Amino acid sequence: MFFSSQRKYRANTLLEYAAVFCMVVGVFVVMSLYMKQGMQGQIRKAGEVFGYGRQ
Repeated sequence: MFFSSQRKYRANTLLEYAAVFCMVVGVFVVMSLYMKQGMQGQIRKAGEVFGYGRQ
């Protein structure tokens, strides 16, 4: 009986760590998408300024 409760506790802990890990990975993925969009916006803005200056 002691071992089954300890095993259940370990399983819950493992699930909690897995959930936290998935959240952290998700945050990094979303953050990288926002950073890419920001960088593309800056590059597009610089390209428009350069293109308009040559006319």
